[in-house]
Amino acid sequence: GDAGCAEYGGSAECPTWDTFVQCVPQEACEGGKNFSCGEGRKGRMCMQIEENYFNIGAMFFYACNGTEGVVGTSFAILFTLLAWLAMNTIASSNYDALDIALLFLQIIGMISFFPLRWHSSMNVLNTALGLVNFEVDFVSPCPTALSAEALFYVQLMLPFAFAIGYGAFFLARNALAGGFKDRRSLLKQVWKDMRGQVLGMVIVGYHQVCLKSFGALKCSTFQDGKQYLKMAPEIECWVGSHWAMAFVAVIYLIFVVFGVPVGVFLYTRHKRFTNNLEVDNGLNFLWERYEVDWIWWHSVLIVRRMAIAFILMVVDTPMIQGASASVLLAAFIVVHSAAQPFIDESLDMLEIVTLLGIECYAISGMIFFPSLSDATQGFVCPGDGEEVCAGENDNKARIAMAAICVIIFLVLVCFQVTFSNVLDKSRERKAVKRIRLFLDPSSQGQRGRQRGRVGGPREANLQSKILSLKGNDSASSPKLLSLPGARGMSFKDLVTGAQEQALKFSVQPAFAGANARALETILEPDTLSRWARWVASQGEERRAPARGANPLPGKAAPDPGEGVEAASVFSSTRAHFNTMEAVSEHTVTSLSEVVRQAAAVNGLLDWTAAASTVEERRTLASIFRRVAEWNEQEGGKGPARYSELVRPFWRPTLIWYMLRSSETRQRRCRTLLDSIHTHGRAPDAALPLLGGGTVAPGDEE
Repeated sequence: GDAGCAEYGGSAECPTWDTFVQCVPQEACEGGKNFSCGEGRKGRMCMQIEENYFNIGAMFFYACNGTEGVVGTSFAILFTLLAWLAMNTIASSNYDALDIALLFLQIIGMISFFPLRWHSSMNVLNTALGLVNFEVDFVSPCPTALSAEALFYVQLMLPFAFAIGYGAFFLARNALAGGFKDRRSLLKQVWKDMRGQVLGMVIVGYHQVCLKSFGALKCSTFQDGKQYLKMAPEIECWVGSHWAMAFVAVIYLIFVVFGVPVGVFLYTRHKRFTNNLEVDNGLNFLWERYEVDWIWWHSVLIVRRMAIAFILMVVDTPMIQGASASVLLAAFIVVHSAAQPFIDESLDMLEIVTLLGIECYAISGMIFFPSLSDATQGFVCPGDGEEVCAGENDNKARIAMAAICVIIFLVLVCFQVTFSNVLDKSRERKAVKRIRLFLDPSSQGQRGRQRGRVGGPREANLQSKILSLKGNDSASSPKLLSLPGARGMSFKDLVTGAQEQALKFSVQPAFAGANARALETILEPDTLSRWARWVASQGEERRAPARGANPLPGKAAPDPGEGVEAASVFSSTRAHFNTMEAVSEHTVTSLSEVVRQAAAVNGLLDWTAAASTVEERRTLASIFRRVAEWNEQEGGKGPARYSELVRPFWRPTLIWYMLRSSETRQRRCRTLLDSIHTHGRAPDAALPLLGGGTVAPGDEE
């Protein structure tokens, strides 16, 4: 009700004075004949914060208590901003599993705002979910909270604020490393470094932009006959400053809400069509975790955020909100199960599990809303008292605990997969750093000089080989902080050494379209790391006699040749690794597709490396290339001619028959398939021929 209506002692004429609106959350309103608000709340629908009060997660309200509250809320806001920065930096660009976990928690957080009479035991969980929702009023300042209009603009400007911060950081870092001599190149490098972080912040905070943009245009009619914003009932619609809010909301709807998913879709598709997915440009997180045929899938994850935000802000009836979200999530589950777009199968499984968890959470919220037993029909529990609602409240408490346990379990699953992902990333970085440090001749020379001697002839020979393989790039050897001489470096050198690029040897493909990956990046990091330690230990054992450590009597000195030879072979293989066509999970060519599918054959890689002859390898490569050329020829003229005639499960049988057949049998089988293809197709289908053109359905010859 509205205490300002004349029927309740106020002065306003209210056409629908006898209409009551539910407070969200229910705890916001104490009710009574004066329609009082809960502690720390005020305004229409009790959605404003009283003076000298602050809130956490729009759920818990506390008195400021003077300076103590000002200092406390200031530190809490700073901690929240740092947490957001860490989540964006880590989730959007480093660890795929953590990004999925963040999306899961954000959608759960939006569903928790559905007015579904959530059980009070879930308040803490829902408040914790608010932290990952990137909502600027998660912690309100003391002593005066920001108005709803100010929060609207601050929320929309949050990505720009982070963009300024990222720009300042990368500008300072690159300026200290390279100076201000070439300002244009400096600014281009800053933009390249920061754009991935900025876009990541836009994406992780995208749902809040959706909520504010939809919310600024969604109005509800109250008892006095006027329209007010659903998300901020103190703002009257289409009056005064609301026009400016509506204009800004429309701009954001066009360029952010709809523009970001469309832009990501078109950009990733363009990168695929131009076969340009392996170049590191700071935006690789948009596609590097997805299979090449689903390279645009990140836009689907963005649309999922938008759809739930639309339901929350635009749909009014609570049960319709819950049902719409459940149906939508079921559709996403089905689509993802069919596509399975991630390269890593564990990520596909994690995505399905989290989607099922969100679905369970939405359904449990709908169970809270109605009465669950015949005895409580016509009552609103728990508000109508223990006499009526005792059993109902117990049942809903059990449902709440089950929902909390499910969410906690799924969060733990996310952490487990993320932890495994983090370990793999860490091992990979350590392994790559160790092997490159070993191969870097300048760092080897520094290690030798620290010991006061020069390596032996075989070591010098190995270093000369490495120098010759690296060519003119040896002058760009990285200055590593882990080296013994790092203490004497200047501050500029330390900044340079801290950059990730300083730990990389440049890879120069032999021709356009050649493999641009370094050998060490394709090997299992854990195994490579142990091998690198073994190579280093062989070098230490070889140098031990030079330090006066004589072998024990009767025991032969360890043979250091194996480790040095292995390192030499690694260097040689690495040098020739970029003289072939690019074939990776993100190479978009017919040949790469054929080889990727063939790589799934168990034992093919082992046989190729261990037992195949040169003639066999060349024959197999020729076969792969011929199949790729055949696919390119057929790709422009319609569907496959014969594959669609044979049931997929039995295609291997026919392939093996063709491989074992003589030329005559192969020709007869082809004639049979041609006849079936020509006369067994649907009468309204044009039939593509191998030589070009089509055969009309009525032609007999």
